[in-house]
Amino acid sequence: MERSKAAPGKKGPKPKGHPPTGDFIALGVSKGKGAEPDTKRSTSPQPVGRKPTSSADRKREAPVATAATGGLAPKKPKLGQTFMPLGRHGDVERKGSPATVISLQFEETAIDVDPCEVLDQLLVAEESGSDERIEGLLCGAVKSLRSNRAKPDPAVFLSLMYLAKTRPTLFCSEVVIEAFCSLLKRDMSLNFKAKGNPLVSVAGCNVLYAAFIEEENWPDDFVKVYVEDSLGERVWVDRDDCKGFVDNILTAFCTKMPPKSMLVAADPPKGESPGSASPVLHLFEEDEGSKGSDGGDSEKSSVSGTDSDSTNVFQRFPYQQDSIESYIMELIREQLIRRQPMDASARNLIRLMTVTCGYGEVRALTAQRLEMWLQNPKLARTAQDLLMSVCMNCNQADHSDLDVIAQLIKMRMKTKPLINHYANCMRELMLQHPDNLRIVLTHTIYNELSQTRNPNNMSLVAVTFQISPEPAAKILAEIFQDLLANKDDYLRALRALLREIVRTLRHDMNFTAFCLGLMQERSEAKFTDLEPAFKERFVMSIADLITLSVLMGITPGVREAVASLSRGEHKDLETLQQFKQQVAIIQRDAIWWLHTVVPKAMDIKAAEYVHCLHKVLFMEEAQHYYNKDNWPTEGDRTMMLRLAAEVPVMEDSLMRVLLIGLSRELPLSAADAVELADQLIRRAAPLYLGAGMQVLQVLRLELIDALLNLCAYRHPENIGLPKGYQPPTLAISALYWKAWTMLVVISAFNPSTFGLSAWENYPTLKCLMEMAMTNNFKFPPPTTATDDKVIDEIKNRERQIAQQEVQQILEFESHLAAATSKVTITEANSLLLDQLTTMDPNGIARCPPAKVLDQMSSLCNTLKVGQMLCRSRNPDFLLDIIQRQGTSQSMPWLAELVESSEGSLDVLPIQCLCEFLLHEPPESTDTGDSDVIKAEKYRRKEKLKKQRQLLSRLQEMVHGTSSDSSTMFQVLDYFLKRLSSTQSVSRSQAIKGLSMVVSKSASSPDDKEETKMDVDGDNRTNDWLLKDLPSLPLFQEVKGQTSMALRQACQIETDPSLVSSYIIFLSQHSLDQNLYDLDNLASDVAQLIVERTSVINHILPCETNPWTPSQDVTLVALISLYVNYLKKAREQDLGYFTWSNTQDQILLQWESGESATMFILVVHAMITLLTYGPPTGDSQYYELLETWFPKEGHLPSAFLLDTSEEALLLPDWLKLRMIRSSVDQLVNSALQELEPAQLLLFVQSFGIPVASMSKLLTCLDNAVGLDPTGLEQAVLDKVYMAQLIEIQHKRGAKGGEKFNLMLTQHLPQPKQGPNTEGMDTGVIGYPPVADPEGGGGHTPVGETQHDTLPAGGTIAIFDPSGTSNPRSNKLYQALIKSISSEQAKAAEVITTMHKILESTKGAEFAARLYETSSRSGPLLKLLISKQTSLSDAVRRMVERLAVFTPGRRSPLLSVIKQFLEAGKTSGSESKTKERTQMKLEMFKTGGKVDPNKLTQGRMQTQTTRRHGNRPRKSRRRSPGRTQRKLRRPSHRSIIVQKGVEDYSRASLAVNILLADLGLPIEGADHLERSPRRSPRRSPRASPARVITQVGTQVYTQRRKGSERRKEPYLLALLTHQCNWGTVNRCITRILNNTDKRWTVREDILSPDHQPGDMWWWTTSWKKLVTLGKQLQPCPPILLVP
Repeated sequence: MERSKAAPGKKGPKPKGHPPTGDFIALGVSKGKGAEPDTKRSTSPQPVGRKPTSSADRKREAPVATAATGGLAPKKPKLGQTFMPLGRHGDVERKGSPATVISLQFEETAIDVDPCEVLDQLLVAEESGSDERIEGLLCGAVKSLRSNRAKPDPAVFLSLMYLAKTRPTLFCSEVVIEAFCSLLKRDMSLNFKAKGNPLVSVAGCNVLYAAFIEEENWPDDFVKVYVEDSLGERVWVDRDDCKGFVDNILTAFCTKMPPKSMLVAADPPKGESPGSASPVLHLFEEDEGSKGSDGGDSEKSSVSGTDSDSTNVFQRFPYQQDSIESYIMELIREQLIRRQPMDASARNLIRLMTVTCGYGEVRALTAQRLEMWLQNPKLARTAQDLLMSVCMNCNQADHSDLDVIAQLIKMRMKTKPLINHYANCMRELMLQHPDNLRIVLTHTIYNELSQTRNPNNMSLVAVTFQISPEPAAKILAEIFQDLLANKDDYLRALRALLREIVRTLRHDMNFTAFCLGLMQERSEAKFTDLEPAFKERFVMSIADLITLSVLMGITPGVREAVASLSRGEHKDLETLQQFKQQVAIIQRDAIWWLHTVVPKAMDIKAAEYVHCLHKVLFMEEAQHYYNKDNWPTEGDRTMMLRLAAEVPVMEDSLMRVLLIGLSRELPLSAADAVELADQLIRRAAPLYLGAGMQVLQVLRLELIDALLNLCAYRHPENIGLPKGYQPPTLAISALYWKAWTMLVVISAFNPSTFGLSAWENYPTLKCLMEMAMTNNFKFPPPTTATDDKVIDEIKNRERQIAQQEVQQILEFESHLAAATSKVTITEANSLLLDQLTTMDPNGIARCPPAKVLDQMSSLCNTLKVGQMLCRSRNPDFLLDIIQRQGTSQSMPWLAELVESSEGSLDVLPIQCLCEFLLHEPPESTDTGDSDVIKAEKYRRKEKLKKQRQLLSRLQEMVHGTSSDSSTMFQVLDYFLKRLSSTQSVSRSQAIKGLSMVVSKSASSPDDKEETKMDVDGDNRTNDWLLKDLPSLPLFQEVKGQTSMALRQACQIETDPSLVSSYIIFLSQHSLDQNLYDLDNLASDVAQLIVERTSVINHILPCETNPWTPSQDVTLVALISLYVNYLKKAREQDLGYFTWSNTQDQILLQWESGESATMFILVVHAMITLLTYGPPTGDSQYYELLETWFPKEGHLPSAFLLDTSEEALLLPDWLKLRMIRSSVDQLVNSALQELEPAQLLLFVQSFGIPVASMSKLLTCLDNAVGLDPTGLEQAVLDKVYMAQLIEIQHKRGAKGGEKFNLMLTQHLPQPKQGPNTEGMDTGVIGYPPVADPEGGGGHTPVGETQHDTLPAGGTIAIFDPSGTSNPRSNKLYQALIKSISSEQAKAAEVITTMHKILESTKGAEFAARLYETSSRSGPLLKLLISKQTSLSDAVRRMVERLAVFTPGRRSPLLSVIKQFLEAGKTSGSESKTKERTQMKLEMFKTGGKVDPNKLTQGRMQTQTTRRHGNRPRKSRRRSPGRTQRKLRRPSHRSIIVQKGVEDYSRASLAVNILLADLGLPIEGADHLERSPRRSPRRSPRASPARVITQVGTQVYTQRRKGSERRKEPYLLALLTHQCNWGTVNRCITRILNNTDKRWTVREDILSPDHQPGDMWWWTTSWKKLVTLGKQLQPCPPILLVP
């Protein structure tokens, strides 16, 4: 270096005297020396005008300038003396005075300035651009600081700091750098014993750091002054306030420094002696300077300074790396060659080597001396830091580091603190490079096996396993493999070493990874070139080490768990399960190793191979596991070997064992493979019972094929069979049935995957599984067939298959013998007949041999296979068996299954327990042997005891506060689902079970006093539902489930008391339901009310019968339910329902502004409830009545949600029911706005009270005054109507005189009886009602047979894009002319437009009309003004067009509005007629009217239908479909309906049918319905006589095979016409006379037959239902109230 060359010339003459005392320093400057700086200044960068960011020139020139200054170079070789100033020889120090003044180069250019004026002078010089003056002023400031080190002037260093922060470019010249570097050296003029003030050095560090913080390339002078201070007094290198400067200097060494927390020498003990003659004060300064810092040795990533300092630490010497490394290495070698005392200088050298360990040569030099330094107590702490630094920088994995690691491993630490620190350092070493772990572990193991073993080896091994457990285990396994491949046998030594390692690690070793590492295939020549004997020894040694590893895995925790388990304490089982799972994984890997690796590694010998396989599976004798070194000890052998053997078996282990048996290259026979797999399964299965762990998990179904292939019989290949002969597929019987037994066990442990496939695809396996589940090992099992005939068929089929099998085997063996011994094969001398069986796994189930069944029985008793299969819920095999047999089948095995559960009822499903609870034991008979009777009684007693246990358990599930809600849900769900069963027996059993389970008082199923089902139903209160069920602790969680089940049961149940209880329950527990649930509940109850009238009439009070309290309570409950529903429905938002779920709902709007959305059927149900009248006591009846029929107000408006059209809220059948009620408010509401046709229909209805009939007749009188012509035209049969009025007057009705007078004014001659052919319509009982407009045959104006104006042309005229089309203009002009002149043409246009508006294109056509108002407006005005005769047709068309008005703006709207308003004021009479006709049409069509016609106001008169066909709709049907259409029967048939009754025409129909049947007709002329209150019979014709004759004729006609039977309809009519007592006596008489001849045909019952529509309550009526079934096609007989 240039600096070293200039070193001799810079020494100068040795001073001869002491400098003056005080602050005066003699300076002498020669001209020759003063000229040199001037020349250097001219080449230095200009400080003025330089920007901090442009530092590229500075980076390049700084090293050159630094090299030119040789002030520091001569001091490098003078560094060896202790506590000497840097750069001074020891002899010079001894000869001369320490106060000798040495003149420095920068002092020659220094300009002395007053300290207070330094800043001002520098700023002035900078403004003037005088670089020389700036340098002079800065050098003068430095000179001032040097001369006053003890007490520097604050103004000077503060000014310099300010300039360094604000103007860093002023400090970049070489002279200034040299001047500030001199501040970092010790002053020569001070006595070495004097206490120096480090403030000047610290100020110099910070000035330089602030000036060069933005520079990327620093001068190497900084490194040299750092090294000098490090080897010297360490005045500033260890200070925290110089940390930023020092950290950047340390980047030159590329050393990864340990964090401060890992350094030992950072805080030395207070009592440490300096080891030299230096004053204690000096040592204190050194230690003080090192306190709180890491000695300047902190690495960049772990700097503890401020964030700004840490972010500014980066490589500052990118171009001087080689020179700096040479400088450092030369210096360190020189220091190490010198013989130095173990004092501060040695410690300083160690500290310097600590920060320079980034150099590999430094690490190599350190490793040779580190052990000696660590043993020296004076240097131990510093040397420990050096050891840590060496370890953290061994990250190259080259040969140099390999030697360093080898040296470090050989080091022997004696004290505990040193050993711990050594372990920490080695931990860091292994983390630096992936290969370091292998290097350390390899050297450690080899050192442990050598003669000079290091006592620290085991602790070092422990460190390696703590850092990387799995990689360390694999590396250790590779090392063991290398040692086993030697010619010397290392097995015994490795066993001892492994046990020692495990003991050191305290059993915390990854044995699975270690064993897998031992099994890895090695492809190196060292292994492939081994001799066969050594290969065999290698494989056997590996197998021995695998078993040793398994035994070493038995930790003290495992031992403790085994001991506690033997004592019956189940604690720490998780540790034991983890050990067993670990052994299972090792055995899986070992079988893989024997299957894939061992065949490649050695020439396989059968004995050795099978020995290895058995050994790794712990199936060999015990001596093979301890014969090498007598370990395990004798006391632990049995326990340890048993623990290692009783482990789970993994799926891969089983598969590979079977594959080894199938492989022809491996010496394991098929029989041995099956036997080995069987032992593994039988050994693993019992672990589930003891520990409850997953021991036999199999998912791959290929295992079945592999196992069955091992059982297949293969004839010798050298024996040829005849051509064309196909040998049968045979299996070895012993292996074949053993395989099925194994598969049963596997299925029990894997029901959801393996078991499901076995159940569905393998009948033989399914048969064995059912045997295990029922614990009945007989063929066929009881679950397969219960009938003796079916059992005999199965046995016969089995005998046939067995005989065919014998013939096939004899034929096959004959062919084999023909090729060898030529012996004739028979059953007597056959060798294969007893050993082979047909292999057809997917065929029909075969009968197992008796020996196999015994083995299965023993296996199931031991492993509880049947209980495991019964416990499976997905799939539920047990439930499948129960459902397959059905509830009507006897299941004695179910009782045995429950009895054999040994008190553990958890193995059975909830459904099974509930089914067994309902299965009553048979009554014991008193006949027979007394011992048999006693045995039966005992069994019955035991079954009852078991049932009590089951009942107690189910009650505990239901009543327990801590029970799982899902379990309670399953128990109740089983019974609740049966409540909606179509079989009454099933429903009765469900109620019985619920009453026992829910009610705690039912202590025994045998307690018939509490569980007896009362058929009458009147004496039951159903407390189980209304009291016991709501009192359950978890009732709130199952309330929704219960409500859903009861809602469904209401549609099926025929017991009135039960239906009443269901309704009360639903009403009580629906208060807190949300609107959605209430909506569904209200719909279901509405369906019950509207459609099941026979049931409702029995549970609700009736006027003709005395009320009962239960009926009253039911009515109150229904009213409360609907009032609650109404409150919540009226609170909802109008946008609650979307279009998709509102097609069968209506929007209701009250006058108060409230609105609600509900089903139309719910509205009808609520109004129907009101017709029953108010119940006794407190109720919400009047609140509900006021809601729908307010005293001061009107009914709420109803609109369809899907079309926004107004809906018909009160159909005619509902108005009729309201009229029949005794509530005046309902009757008055029903009579409002009735049209004449409706009045006529209602007057003819049956069952109307006299008061209501009087009001009807009064309305007819009023109608006569308003529209006599229309009313007269509506009555076609005036004679009949007059007779009807007369009859009503006889009943006591008032009014109707005007109407009667109108009828009798022009009374025509009496008409003859109607033609019998007229009954083809299928409707009788109403006279034809004429169209109020003038007859049913009148065709409305404008409806012609052929339309001359096509719809397409009309649409084209009003096309918005066609207004400029000449053709459309011509069509429009021609249309205007024709309309104004021709009425027929106008009618055609109106009809065409009306049809288009009603079609699917109506909305599109209306939009065109609104858009083309320039054409549609004049056209509409022309039709209104010119064609007044067509006003009705125009009005219908305009009203239809107004439907599409919302949301539109068009001039056409004003025309439509004016026309409709004019029609309202002047056409009230027309409006009344339209409304009358619309309602009449609704009545005649049964409510099935097109919604579009609701806006027309006029409808054509269709075929008249009777009103009484009550709607039979499902829950989700639109209002327009609430009434179904009845099918018309054949010729002369009568449809008997509820509703309006026509006595005269009914009598006529009876006469016709009696004549047709050949019966006397005189009694039918005056046959009429006898009232309920005062039954009376006609003296001329007794109903009993007529019905009896009809019944007898029915039977006779049936015997004759009549083609067209009309007598069933007559029976239905007669039933309606007579009262209940008459019908009951007549039917009883008929059935008693012909009981033996009447048979029931269940198959002819109508598919839509609902038992709820019949009256089932008495025995006679049950017989009547039977008769009704026989008399097909007679519909169900309905009773009209």
